[in-house]
Amino acid sequence: MKHSILTTFMAWATIATANANLITMQVTKSSQLEADLNYSLTVVDRHNTWRSQGLDKVFTIKGASTEYAVSLKAPVTGKLAKVFGVTLTLREGKEAILSVPVEMKSKFHTKDGIALGFIIAKKHIDKASIALRCGRPNSETLYVIKLKDYLIRAPNIR
Repeated sequence: MKHSILTTFMAWATIATANANLITMQVTKSSQLEADLNYSLTVVDRHNTWRSQGLDKVFTIKGASTEYAVSLKAPVTGKLAKVFGVTLTLREGKEAILSVPVEMKSKFHTKDGIALGFIIAKKHIDKASIALRCGRPNSETLYVIKLKDYLIRAPNIR
């Protein structure tokens, strides 16, 4: 009995200590924190991305897409020197509906920075944010960025 009480107490103490060392910072567009992190984030209509690559000359692209193309590029220096994860989260109010890791190491990854991209449905853009996880497991900083703040709206869609 005493052993189970002690084990339960130790488990709760460990969880409380782990959460106490997590610092969450909301990054806003054009803020000093955004400048310090030195990342580039774009959220663009998927068809406009294809048009900018000249694919409309190869096949017909009509109107707007139902999806956004998201692109993040960041150097692994300064505050992001110890980045170890990127998470995509969809929230309804304060409740997380979905939280999944995004692959950081792809064919576009370099040792000096991260480059990642993914597609998200337009209807979810207001709920979506990405979090850059930096530090060590016992002392972690989470930089949370709302995707809707980086949305680039095209003035004319053919």
